[in-house]
Amino acid sequence: MNINDIEKRIIRDFKRNCIITFLILIVMLFFKYVIYKEVILWVINFIFFAVFFCCIGSFVMAYNIKKLKNDKELSSELNNILFHIPYNYMLTENYVIGHYSKKETIKYKDIVLICYSYSGTRNGIYKKIDIIKKNGKKYSFEIGSTSLYLEKDEEPKDFSNILLEKNQNILVGKTKENKKVLLEKYNIKI
Repeated sequence: MNINDIEKRIIRDFKRNCIITFLILIVMLFFKYVIYKEVILWVINFIFFAVFFCCIGSFVMAYNIKKLKNDKELSSELNNILFHIPYNYMLTENYVIGHYSKKETIKYKDIVLICYSYSGTRNGIYKKIDIIKKNGKKYSFEIGSTSLYLEKDEEPKDFSNILLEKNQNILVGKTKENKKVLLEKYNIKI
């Protein structure tokens, strides 16, 4: 998989969301000016705004992918993507690259600790991996979900296995021993 495949997928989803938004807008106008059914109009308004915001999200991701492609440092990395979760992040030979809301690049050698966390929303329960860099900055990536957004054949364990394969010095989990090592070696308190 390479960056062009990911870009095509995001642009395809953006176009689909725009078409659905336009069709819902037409139906909304039809109900408003022809049938005058307010309850149905409220439901259609809700659907319209939900799809509209999905459209905006797809646009932001497509923009971030374009920025990634123009980055001279990452251009060679993006031709060989080891692991990719749609709409969230990708793993390359030397980097973890987040591309959902903003471009985030993390070198494997800068990672000192990874740990898992869970969060629940109205859309499902999300399993996240938290990454802490040597400078103390924390990143969080969604790696599993009961949501419909992630494909079922993706195994979240691949993410941590690739990280541990690329950097054997990564600490796993927020144990007392790991917290002590982080404090002594990197002056990071978690």
